Amino acid sequence: MSDFEQTFRRVARAYEISPGGPVAKAREQRKLYGLYKQATTGDIDQKLPSLFNIEDQLKYRAWKSNRGMPREQARRRFVDLAETLGYRDPGDVPVPWISEETWLREESWTTPDFDQQSPCINDPRPVTVRDFQRKLAPKLATADASEMSPRDTPEEHRQRLRDSPNTRVFHIYSPRWPICCERITTLVGFRGVDEDVAPVLPRVHIIEEFSDEEWARGAADEPDDPRSTEYDAEYLRDDLALYHCPNCGGVYLARHES
Repeated sequence: MSDFEQTFRRVARAYEISPGGPVAKAREQRKLYGLYKQATTGDIDQKLPSLFNIEDQLKYRAWKSNRGMPREQARRRFVDLAETLGYRDPGDVPVPWISEETWLREESWTTPDFDQQSPCINDPRPVTVRDFQRKLAPKLATADASEMSPRDTPEEHRQRLRDSPNTRVFHIYSPRWPICCERITTLVGFRGVDEDVAPVLPRVHIIEEFSDEEWARGAADEPDDPRSTEYDAEYLRDDLALYHCPNCGGVYLARHES
């Protein structure tokens, strides 16, 4: 895959996640939509929407206006326009403990008034997942071994999280980052939920924030059912983030500073 094809894939995925995207005039957004459809689908193959659906009609015409344009040309025009409207290509996600979708959702926005780089993960606080929490956690598909962090101690994992590259946009403060199967879990929900994780969110429970020493002293009893509350994406707007263990597949919620 060429460098441009990778750029298009990332910018297009960022657009798919947030098609309303950066603040822009409706006309520009519809033009971007038309180029996206031409680049990904080709010539329009739909009937004209009902006269009562004005917005759908305008989007239909935006797509139709590109009829006959080669997909490669549409891809380049899409990327050029997307960048002028505020999207940008953030490059590949730099660490295995942040999912590509979360990275694109956060780091694909351009903020012209904020050029300095800041810690990606500020003051991480690893929290060991207990056996009973692992058993209760909903499961998703696991990852390839090459996509996982190594097994290690909580202190080593804390240092790895601290060493995550600085960024312009993506920042999470004092996260209680779950350590499951002795590995750093992957952040899959922060101000938005990854598409493949969203279906299990209602069944996820919050990881207790006690250290190994506090658990050993009996800091808390094991709850009968820590999933007594159902969660949805609205909860992630405040101080909760969603994590996925790439080894056993468990999905967990944990707090961070908002």
